[in-house]
Amino acid sequence: MQKLKFAGITVAFTMAAAAFFTLTDVQNVMADEKSNIKLNVEGKAQTRTITEADRKAIAEAFDYDVSVMDQIYVAGDGATAYIDWDNSAIPFWKVYETDVFQPVMHRDKDGKLVVDKYQKDDVTAWWTHISNQYTDPSKINLIYGLGTLFTPSTPGSEEDADSSSSVSAVINQNLNIKEITDGSKKTQITDAYVIRVCYTTDDKLNYQLAERPDENYYCGGDGHGAYDVNGNYIDFSSNGIDVDDAKVDAYNADRKFGYTDFWILPEGVSTVLNFDENADDYTGLKKDSDDWYYFKDGAKDTSYTGLCKYNGSWFYVKNGKVDFSATTLCKYNGAWFYVKGGKVDFSATTLCKYNGAWFYVKGGKVDFSATTLCKYNGSWFYVKNGKVDFGATTLCKYNGAWWYVRNGKVDFSTTTLCKYNGAWFYVKGGKVDFSATTLCKYNGTWWYVKGGKIDFKSTTLCKYNGTWFYVNGGKVNFSANGLCKYNGVWWYIKNGSVSFTNTLCKFNGTWWYINNGAVNFNKTTLVKYGNNWYAVAGGKVAWGYTGNLKYNGGTYRVVNGVVKF
Repeated sequence: MQKLKFAGITVAFTMAAAAFFTLTDVQNVMADEKSNIKLNVEGKAQTRTITEADRKAIAEAFDYDVSVMDQIYVAGDGATAYIDWDNSAIPFWKVYETDVFQPVMHRDKDGKLVVDKYQKDDVTAWWTHISNQYTDPSKINLIYGLGTLFTPSTPGSEEDADSSSSVSAVINQNLNIKEITDGSKKTQITDAYVIRVCYTTDDKLNYQLAERPDENYYCGGDGHGAYDVNGNYIDFSSNGIDVDDAKVDAYNADRKFGYTDFWILPEGVSTVLNFDENADDYTGLKKDSDDWYYFKDGAKDTSYTGLCKYNGSWFYVKNGKVDFSATTLCKYNGAWFYVKGGKVDFSATTLCKYNGAWFYVKGGKVDFSATTLCKYNGSWFYVKNGKVDFGATTLCKYNGAWWYVRNGKVDFSTTTLCKYNGAWFYVKGGKVDFSATTLCKYNGTWWYVKGGKIDFKSTTLCKYNGTWFYVNGGKVNFSANGLCKYNGVWWYIKNGSVSFTNTLCKFNGTWWYINNGAVNFNKTTLVKYGNNWYAVAGGKVAWGYTGNLKYNGGTYRVVNGVVKF
């Protein structure tokens, strides 16, 4: 296990000069062996040197001496940071608070580092109080894989990060987005954590009420206490010692306080800071002659193929050299990123072929959660779980419409039916037409479409290409002969379609008179059917009528509904 020790950045101030985190008029001092705090980092971690320009920008924002910013930590998955009290000049009983900053930084158009969210007189929106203990501060666990940053309340405890005395942080470990969550607060952050250890620098006992040199922050008289020089806690109330706020205020007057800052960058998350290309420990891109190469610990690393951040952009390195001709995908920190012209294109929403498959890229990386359509080279392709599915024949919703996919691509030329989620939908011009009421031929059968999908319950008529067809059970029945009621009229069906003729039709045991394709309930007449003429009244054959009936100027003898010649 790698263990690093770091003195950090030490600042001292008096109680009278400034309230906690109000840095106006604070005296800056260099860390030395008699006044510093030692931080150990275990696990995957290394110290790195950032550029002088970046050191100056940070030092100016934080009121540091730039010389103490020579090195910072870069910590990987599972790294653990904690105070090494055995090797620290400041005893633990002088510590009254531990906090973590999340400074927000960016680069301006000229590439200069800008510290956005750090103001000398107000930093409350950008720091997280992680320890309110007056005992030996516990480990700060930087576990990026689990997404937690916390301090247990008791040294060496296994206290859960969700407890009231700790803070849980969520770090989305990718190239361009970092988030930290404190309860209901969710804030976008950039690249660094600053662990701040605050302590007294005089020889007085460390009153518990001196946790923050701000009288408005004090609690009542009960519970006052202090640590003696041996680190033993003295509870005043339980020992009969009368200490009120006035006495504490008097005791704390003109006290001296200090803090030490430790800068830790999450490996794979930190993106904005530039490392010094000329440092012996430099890891990153560097130009040599006309090409850009990947350096590790100051030397070219021709074994490396992957991504590397430089000056705000992520470049694709192949065998140790930036490949500006590459358009490909590259895996980094568990995600696959889209490289175009040797650089990650975070604006891209497209398809990219890799190892024989086509993948869907959104915002510069493969979106394996996506089921959607994507336009590429003039065609729209069907994406399922982040990859083009060339075997798919289905429907896909996109921009409010449902599109017909055949063999992985939208087919704009097809008028057909497509089964989706148990229903059959009518496709016209490549998308479902929910306004359509029509017939559609599929697999040799003509189906009845209503409201854009097959209506299997309908017995009705449907007009198609000038002909009215008889629909039964959702499809045209070409063998049907009989009557069908539609819009209040009974129509004559012959071989599956309406026949606009004059005839008789037997339906449900009754012979009905068909006049121009429909039952005429108002006509009294004679009609020929087969070899006979029949008398019709009230729309059906008058089997009970015997007598004379006039027709076309002649008078005919009718017996039991049949004309006798």
